[in-house]
Amino acid sequence: MEWKFNGSNIPIVFERINLILKDDSGKVCGGLLANHYWNCILIDILWLEEASRKQGFGKKLMLELERIAKEKGVTLIHLDTHEFQAPKFYEKLGYEVFGVLEDAPLGYKRFYMKKEL
Repeated sequence: MEWKFNGSNIPIVFERINLILKDDSGKVCGGLLANHYWNCILIDILWLEEASRKQGFGKKLMLELERIAKEKGVTLIHLDTHEFQAPKFYEKLGYEVFGVLEDAPLGYKRFYMKKEL
């Protein structure tokens, strides 16, 4: 029902973006799931198995998402991450914090980040 209301005000644009990272043997070792809506992309999940971290694969996935975003005319990518996850990784890629939720989960901060393209 919400789509019907939104669609009466602005054209509906919604598409899932799934990027998969495989090693040389074809085993899945990471990926990125995102939702494209209007001029925005929301990153839902960026995941790399432990052995694939710190090798540039996360950056490669993010740069591929940005390439796709620009191709689609997207002007904003946003996400959330906890302080024990990857806020510094995203900051290095040009993302900035626009909101912080305290104690989510208890004792930790949840950062809401964005990057304008």
